[in-house]
Amino acid sequence: MQGQSGCGPSAVEVERLYEEYRAYAFAIAYRMLGTVSDAEDAVHDLFTELAGWDGAHVRHWKGYLAKWVTNRCLNALRSARRQRELYTGEWLPEPWMSAELDPGEELVRKDTLGYAYMVLLERLAPAERAVFVLREAFGYGYDEIGAMLDKSEANCRKICSRAKQRLQEADSADSAEARRAAVSGGSARVGHGDDGGGAGARAMRSEADGGAGARAMRSEADGGAGARAMRSEADGGAGARAMRSEAGGGAGARAMRSEAGGGAGARAVRSEAGGGAGARAGLAADRAAVVGRFIAAFRSCDAAAMLAVLTEDARLVTDGGDRVRSAIRPILGADRVTALLTSPRAFVSPRQWTSAPVQLNGALGLVFALNGEVKAALAFRFAAEGDKLERLYWVLNPEKLTHLQPPPAPAR
Repeated sequence: MQGQSGCGPSAVEVERLYEEYRAYAFAIAYRMLGTVSDAEDAVHDLFTELAGWDGAHVRHWKGYLAKWVTNRCLNALRSARRQRELYTGEWLPEPWMSAELDPGEELVRKDTLGYAYMVLLERLAPAERAVFVLREAFGYGYDEIGAMLDKSEANCRKICSRAKQRLQEADSADSAEARRAAVSGGSARVGHGDDGGGAGARAMRSEADGGAGARAMRSEADGGAGARAMRSEADGGAGARAMRSEAGGGAGARAMRSEAGGGAGARAVRSEAGGGAGARAGLAADRAAVVGRFIAAFRSCDAAAMLAVLTEDARLVTDGGDRVRSAIRPILGADRVTALLTSPRAFVSPRQWTSAPVQLNGALGLVFALNGEVKAALAFRFAAEGDKLERLYWVLNPEKLTHLQPPPAPAR
């Protein structure tokens, strides 16, 4: 922001701008940073400093504020990258359950709020993320983005293309990694989980697990013959596994190609092709049923029921930071995810917490609470058909949950 201090907009004008553009600025900042508190700080600083700057030359406040908040977030991201590299375990974005991220008609593609989408954005360099967010979520032209970021239009176009490619490759790589783990089944012991499944399970041994040690989970989290047999029974045997691995395993990558490629997201395609509002209602009902079956299987430690709601290439990522011990690496494949989530010696405390379905980042998720305090949030990415879960993101770090409201009433 440039201008002279002391001759900025009046207090009344700043207040009007705040009311009109606060949600819009926050929507940009949250997608850029992935943290609610940092996004709120960026927006607060924006409007605090606004009163001290000369705004006489500003003709289009929306674009001007977008430029300011984006560049501030770029600086914050560059500082945060090193901290996130040193973070204990997997770093996940803070989930959000407020309409403030949907600033009406201003948001071109609401699917860019999705939690799995936010996780993938962490794979981008700061400049890639800025260009991608401004272009794909908010519909700015490359010439406008170039002016905001002091880059040429051609350069912004190349950066956005590179960002899309990186997102597609990252999502495809995640799915392939989980499929490889599913094929290997439970043959890899927890202690040798170089692919992420074993080492992550070994780390699940804390308050979130009811204090269960790594030794107690080695036989449970390796998948084992029992889990493979249950999957065969629940999913229709080896033939069904092979067909799902080949035909359905790439569903996440196909959805990501549609979403990251600049066109309508997979959800929009399904709703339009399937009849609009009726199809959307049907998909929402399917997802609600899947989440209901998931929480029932989780609470009862029902492995067969859990396998039935997971895709073959399911991926569980947990984030406890240095506050709550959690899986250091993702848990890969339906067998391993099931073995961990249904082990009687793991996740003992969460099974006792109250839970309720909520909208997390615009999609159905779960919030867990104890005595009125949110203890965890669980976000999902659903398979394209809406009948199974392919990504599970479990946030346990209390520092990332303070902004969430606990369930209004126990829903066990």
